[in-house]
Amino acid sequence: MGPTEIPSQSTETIKIPTANYKFGATFIDHPKLMLLGRILTDGRLSARVKCDVSENLTLKANAQLMNEPHMSQGMVNFDYKIFMGNKIQTSHFT
Repeated sequence: MGPTEIPSQSTETIKIPTANYKFGATFIDHPKLMLLGRILTDGRLSARVKCDVSENLTLKANAQLMNEPHMSQGMVNFDYKIFMGNKIQTSHFT
């Protein structure tokens, strides 16, 4: 939040007061599923998912969507747990 500076043809910079607000929702289906979503007033959207597919396999996903071309991004991870005696070894796949 704060003023946005707009360049002008004169030596002075024009400042316009602006504000951003974030609206969101959270859904939790304990203990296996969690969904988070947020949208800002400028149109950016972010989302996050965490899902325990099984006791050993977890899916995690993040996404950020923007109005500008080629600026959106997403990432998906799979975590697989292997039990070896008293140790737990975790493998990550992206």
